[in-house]
Amino acid sequence: MWELLGLQEHDEIVYRQDVVDPGADVSRVAEATGLSPEAVTASRHRLVQCGLLRMTTGGTISATPAGPSFVTERLRGELDAEYARKRGQLAVFQAEMTRLVSERLFAPSPWPESGPLVHRLPNLDAAVVKLVELMHCVRREVIGVEPGSGQLPGNVLDGVRAAELAALSRGIRVRTIYPPTDLAHPAIRRRVEAKIRAGGAVRTIATASPRLFVFDRSVAVLLDEQGPGPDNALLVRETALVRTVNSLFESWWALARDAEPLLAGSSEELSVQDKIMLRLLGDGLKDETVAKRLGVSVRTVRRKVSDVLQRLPADSRFQAGVRAVRRGWI
Repeated sequence: MWELLGLQEHDEIVYRQDVVDPGADVSRVAEATGLSPEAVTASRHRLVQCGLLRMTTGGTISATPAGPSFVTERLRGELDAEYARKRGQLAVFQAEMTRLVSERLFAPSPWPESGPLVHRLPNLDAAVVKLVELMHCVRREVIGVEPGSGQLPGNVLDGVRAAELAALSRGIRVRTIYPPTDLAHPAIRRRVEAKIRAGGAVRTIATASPRLFVFDRSVAVLLDEQGPGPDNALLVRETALVRTVNSLFESWWALARDAEPLLAGSSEELSVQDKIMLRLLGDGLKDETVAKRLGVSVRTVRRKVSDVLQRLPADSRFQAGVRAVRRGWI
């Protein structure tokens, strides 16, 4: 908790001394704690900044009524608000990308000899061949979003995955995002674990993205498995569009969660409090009522729900309850 507030061990010592001996001067606190007066002064400054101590008009120091738990919860609330703000910005960014693509997708280039900005690959086989070719040619980095449980048969992209592992063996940086629910599929888990063992970086976040790959920030391939026809593979070389796709990936990557702890801890049971919370939510109680029953804040309940959704993994509270029951957790 103290680390969350940006405080050190001796800051906690000074705080506890000021709680039991309010109004003590620097020298008395230093003598009681064994710290130097300079260290006490610096600790008090940090404690005042984070709201645990306050200075009266007379210059004496005393503890605020809030306490560490309240201050920590307030900080969490600020972090939640900042996270929500960034998610809102990301939603606006996605909408702008959709508009840009829809307006310019097949617009002709200002230079007629260079052809369209985006090339539609004739079929899925052609897309796989192009992806393997790009995997062999990439020099620095491959980034991608893999809805592993999409519409494509599981073995369609085997050649691409083999080429990806070969790229990792050459020292190419590979970063991939999966939806958290995909880690519940044994075949996808094996692929993810193999990629991580080979040196790839994998994170999870729920996205509505098509399957996509970007090579050296220069060329992108998008496979829309939800489209109406079989020819929904696009090869994108236009600089602005590739930059937009790359920026969208980086926004997702910054908000995503590392997949390794999820893979390692997928079998961990829920705490007693988490089990009670799921039961109460399953009974149809609102977050506010659950918070009162558990003796915690509404924000804590929502944070716990988010954590449980990631750990199971699940896309909704109902799905989390079903999976928890199947595992015998509740």
